[in-house]
Amino acid sequence: MENKKVNQERICREAVKNHHHHDPEEEEKVEQFFALIRSFHEARKRRNTELEERQRKKKKINSNLMNDQVQSSSSSSWVPSFQWEDFTQEIEYGKPTFIFPPPGSRSKKEEEQKKQGDEDGLDLKLAL
Repeated sequence: MENKKVNQERICREAVKNHHHHDPEEEEKVEQFFALIRSFHEARKRRNTELEERQRKKKKINSNLMNDQVQSSSSSSWVPSFQWEDFTQEIEYGKPTFIFPPPGSRSKKEEEQKKQGDEDGLDLKLAL
């Protein structure tokens, strides 16, 4: 591939020489152009090498992490287990739990207050 590039450069230089009658300024511009192209190719090659190296490092770190996780999970000595009795036993709390009445049911106090409100003779219900 390098030989192909060198051959292309030589052909281009010869074409410039034939067309411009050995103009030194044009030859210098052509040389600068090809030097610029070579530097771009070298920079691209270095960048690709850097990216490949970074990918290898990431893969190595990831494989090390996976190995550590496998080792740590296999070295665990405690395995949780549950029995049916764990869920059927009554749990005793410090204070008795409050049981909420089902919706729509009224307590005795509310019914007594309603009766007293009826006795007062005022109808506070809104009607349309």
